[in-house]
Amino acid sequence: MLKKLFILFAIILISLLLLVILAGVMIDENRVKKWVSNYIEQEYDREFEITSELKLNLLSLQPSVTAKGIKLENAEWADKPNMATIGKVFFQFEFFPLILGNINILDVEIRDGRISLLEKQNKTNWDIFLPEEKKPPGYFSVEKIRNFRLNDFTVTYQSRVKKETHTLLAKNIQLQNFYSTKRKGSFQGKVDSIPIGFQLNQKPINAENVDKLLLLTGHIGTIELYFTGDISDDFNLIRGKSRVKGSGETLLQLAELAGLKIKNFRSYDSFATIDANLEKMLINVNQMDITYGQSQMTGTLKIDSNEKRTLVRGDLLFPVLSSPDFRSLTKKSVAELEEETTDIDVKAQEKQSEKKKLFDDDPLESFIPEKLELYLHMKVDKYVGGDWDKLIQGGKLNIAIKEKQLALHPIKVRMLGGGISLEGLIDQSKNNLTEADLRLNVNNFELKQISESLADLDNKLNIDDIIGGDFNAVVNLHANGGSPQDMASTLSGDLNFVVEDGYIGSLLVEALQIDVTEAFVSWLADNPKTEMNCLVGLFDIDSGRVETESLLINTDDSNVVGNGVVNLDKELIKYMLVARAKDFSLTGAPIKIVMEGDLLNPMLDIGGEDSLLEVAAEVLVTPIAEGFKNIFSENSESEELTGCKKFMDDIARIQKKADTVEKHQ
Repeated sequence: MLKKLFILFAIILISLLLLVILAGVMIDENRVKKWVSNYIEQEYDREFEITSELKLNLLSLQPSVTAKGIKLENAEWADKPNMATIGKVFFQFEFFPLILGNINILDVEIRDGRISLLEKQNKTNWDIFLPEEKKPPGYFSVEKIRNFRLNDFTVTYQSRVKKETHTLLAKNIQLQNFYSTKRKGSFQGKVDSIPIGFQLNQKPINAENVDKLLLLTGHIGTIELYFTGDISDDFNLIRGKSRVKGSGETLLQLAELAGLKIKNFRSYDSFATIDANLEKMLINVNQMDITYGQSQMTGTLKIDSNEKRTLVRGDLLFPVLSSPDFRSLTKKSVAELEEETTDIDVKAQEKQSEKKKLFDDDPLESFIPEKLELYLHMKVDKYVGGDWDKLIQGGKLNIAIKEKQLALHPIKVRMLGGGISLEGLIDQSKNNLTEADLRLNVNNFELKQISESLADLDNKLNIDDIIGGDFNAVVNLHANGGSPQDMASTLSGDLNFVVEDGYIGSLLVEALQIDVTEAFVSWLADNPKTEMNCLVGLFDIDSGRVETESLLINTDDSNVVGNGVVNLDKELIKYMLVARAKDFSLTGAPIKIVMEGDLLNPMLDIGGEDSLLEVAAEVLVTPIAEGFKNIFSENSESEELTGCKKFMDDIARIQKKADTVEKHQ
């Protein structure tokens, strides 16, 4: 909005300066009015009129011009007749510098102005002033402003596209010696309902590395701003210290102005040392120290921007990072939650009815900026506040972006009593293709903490009794393509995980045994826990085919074996779960669950029996042992594997028994 305002001011001032040149030949003020009006109408196809007096005092070395009742016509399609009206414009300048193209302004007064900026569909009422060929002549440049005053000036912006209106009220603006080392300035006004005020004072000083000391104080609503430092005459070089502090009220208002819906902002206080060259777009922010609510941050940030690329380097440390508190989200009434859930389900069903494939052929949009080069290191020592600090304790982030490639090396998060590490490369530099190589490691996650955190969100359910245990995983994935379907069909790698020495609620156990009635009775009876000695999942992924090497669950009540294939390319599944009670005993009748068909809507078959040999054949000691090596390296003898080692002994015993039965047959 300010840029558009300055352009409009420039047009009006340059137009009035042309009066001086013309008045040197003819002093008839009415003739001058007509000539200027004709010029504006020919150049911009808008009527420009001075309805009241035009006073030209040109027979002086310090000429002056006074114009009252200025009107600039609006666009034809606008509902208001005038785009701009100004009650009075007075300016006085030095004559001889003007001959050389230098505008040395001695005094300017502008008052009682109204400017209306209007946006409608694909057009605006100011766009006629923006094309290159319509810009004011570039011969003149402002070299000095001794005194400038602007009073009671209002700029209104209305967008019928976004259906929003904003108003900038400049109640009083004063500038003194603005292009000198003794500049002073002040601003009092509003943006919508947000009051704004600034005071600026600069003076020469004989301090080391400081030529001119500038003091800036101001406020935007509840935001307080302070700056002390050195600013060059052309405002391109800035060096100094800044401070910004305040409550969150104004930040919330500014977010709403920007169209952002944010629930609240906390109080904040920030310090930084700034060294910038705005002409070359070099900005160094050093010694940053920011407090926001409970959060604290220190670090440095460097920005180097040009037409070819924007380089950003950041090194940020969070001694404390406060998480948002989501408890308020659970305070809705049951009726509201049911209504929201129903609405989500309906929309999901509508979307699903339109979509016949899980992975579509639509091109993947690039999310890595083409001209951005970024190197960011961030460390969080402590993560606190809200419900989620029970899940996350801290972490490190190291990322780099260059030539549409995103490198993660690595991202580490301390959470759930253990840690997670993600590293790899995402490349979007090749002809609208995306290629990804990612490796994920999960170490010693305590699953019970997830359940407890979910239970905290709604303590009416005993969610914390569903599952617990020590979770470890290693995932390696590679994919490339131009669409989600391409990525799915080229996905390769492996997925290995182990859950050990934990428990699952009997709801899950009985559900695997397909006794639904008993399962819900168990759930209502305080959901008694069943110890889970070991859960192992080993999957190989090749060209979109996810094949099971081993999927085994061993509890005190049951043993479950899984096997099958998920074809992501053709979106098909063929999978079987075999559940047998009491440790694969010869008398226990196994129950088989088969899922087969379309991945989005598979057929489910429950029932059937397999022989002991068929069940035991699905459980091989070798792939499990190899899987342990993948997850725990060579640490397979660690005491942490007690439950899974016991399971392996059980499997070996069953296979030995199966071999004995086979020999006797």
